[in-house]
Amino acid sequence: METLPEKSPRNPDDPVCKVLLVDDEPMLLECTAEILAVMGFTVITARDGQEALEEFRIHHGDLALVIMDINMPRMDGIEASKKIREIDPSAKVILSSGYTKEAPGNAVANAFLAKPYRGIDLWQVIRRVLQPSS
Repeated sequence: METLPEKSPRNPDDPVCKVLLVDDEPMLLECTAEILAVMGFTVITARDGQEALEEFRIHHGDLALVIMDINMPRMDGIEASKKIREIDPSAKVILSSGYTKEAPGNAVANAFLAKPYRGIDLWQVIRRVLQPSS
């Protein structure tokens, strides 16, 4: 059985511990949200890129991270990532896909995570993306 970390990679005194999780697959959205909650994050969900943009506009000042599927209806993850970076160039974005094992070359993201992934894989990518720059 996989062991997940008990604490978020963020400083516990840091008020910014929210994650925007975006996926059009309801079961994956729910399971990943639960894993993120165990990691200590407050999770805001969206079901496609358009919904993600709406949620990002509302919450972007409080978000530590956006985790987004690439292939979704209405607006895909690549387009949504570009628009998110237009709103906030410093936004941290992890793109994910089950259709490719490599990050798309034109994606605007800090990291890529191939599906299916384990909770520990998600944790490691989040830690890497949220590490303070030296």
